[in-house]
Amino acid sequence: MILKKIAYIINWIIILCGYILLIPLVLPNNMNGGFWVYEYEFFGTLYISFFAFIFGLFGLILALALQIKHLIIVSLILFILPFFAATFVLLFY
Repeated sequence: MILKKIAYIINWIIILCGYILLIPLVLPNNMNGGFWVYEYEFFGTLYISFFAFIFGLFGLILALALQIKHLIIVSLILFILPFFAATFVLLFY
């Protein structure tokens, strides 16, 4: 039971780290609406998306092992969001 609670907390830490990585890709960097995406090089944004994808993958694996539904849903969202960020960069860079 203690190990399951520790794994639950570690899973939330993994998921939150993944979402924190995505914050600069979503929030504007100035009042004119320019996104932080344009402040990085082309590959920088893809690297950030890749690392967020890795956090989502590890979070999803751990959530599936724990079999907790809300963690699986949150991890799936984190697993899919980096693809949208990478697509945004590839289309509009």
